[in-house]
Amino acid sequence: VFNNQDDCDKGIPISKIISFGEYAKDLYQLMRVVSHGPCKTLCYRRLHLLDSKFELHRALNEEREANAQKLVPHRDFYNVRKVDVHVHHSSSM
Repeated sequence: VFNNQDDCDKGIPISKIISFGEYAKDLYQLMRVVSHGPCKTLCYRRLHLLDSKFELHRALNEEREANAQKLVPHRDFYNVRKVDVHVHHSSSM
């Protein structure tokens, strides 16, 4: 894939394609970081803190956001406030 015809003529792609060995090395490093216990604990606590802050924000501003949404003259199905994107892997099989 190229940015434009000039890059195509010169053979300059948008991004470099890495070898499988380089990919495997990067994947191994990523798996080491993901499975590191203290890192997992920190991430879990951070996500819990962010979730709590978001729930507080929603509780404090729910009425204000609902009123602002009602003032939009062209609201329709595509301008809904909540979208559930939670999909389980087993439900897609």
